[in-house]
Amino acid sequence: MLRKDMKAIFRILAVITGLVILATGCGSDSTAPPEEDEHFEAVGLKLRQNGVDVVTYENGVVTGEIEVEEGLLTTLISVRFIDEDGNEGIPEEDEFSMALNIEDEDIASTVQHAGEDWSFHVMGNEHGHTDLTISVIHGDHPDFESAPIEIHVEEHGGEREPVGLVIIEEDSGDTLVTVNEGVVTGSISVAAGDTTDHLVVFFLDEDGETFQPDPDEHSLSYINADAATAEAMQYEDAAYEMVVVGKQTGSTTFVVRLLHDGAPEFDTPNIPVTVQ
Repeated sequence: MLRKDMKAIFRILAVITGLVILATGCGSDSTAPPEEDEHFEAVGLKLRQNGVDVVTYENGVVTGEIEVEEGLLTTLISVRFIDEDGNEGIPEEDEFSMALNIEDEDIASTVQHAGEDWSFHVMGNEHGHTDLTISVIHGDHPDFESAPIEIHVEEHGGEREPVGLVIIEEDSGDTLVTVNEGVVTGSISVAAGDTTDHLVVFFLDEDGETFQPDPDEHSLSYINADAATAEAMQYEDAAYEMVVVGKQTGSTTFVVRLLHDGAPEFDTPNIPVTVQ
């Protein structure tokens, strides 16, 4: 009698197990396509230069403009897109890229160096105004396009006498070194075997205003006290951008010299460099 009861129990358990397996299989459709990964969808943007948001495009409204002097290149302008929740970022997937379109390239043009996929510079070609639109390209079509952003190219100012200097880290906008009334404040640090981010040089006039002399008539040179420890040098062909290369651990200095038609016009005091 007990043996018959046990067989009945096993048959009931087998039926229940089969029903559970069947129910589980019916609860999920293995042939259903997987959900597509969501990607960052821009509805606006911000342009940051020297650590400050100079342009915002949000809710269909553009605030601010890009300013550049005739004959000069802006410092790095970084793009941060805004999604519908107000989050800021850039698309991370490889199939996305950025397109820059300037209405009148006789007035201004864009410049991008290697690695500047989501940032750019503007070159002031001729005094005037023009517009820039920025698009996010997904494959072969735009996912997003900004409203026109104004670029104002100012006339090159008259000759100003340099009496001081500032060196700014391009990406962050932080001022690393100030030279004023012959006194150096700040220093530059770099790791041995490494190179600083792009640094931008601005001069100070007697009123404390920053400017960059006409690059057609002026250039910079760097006098390194110990190039075996660290070497300051011009960055590519950018007139007022520089980098410092750390070569071995220690401390040294360099001088920034402004040349006017090849003749020295202004020398800074020694600017300290620490190589870690």
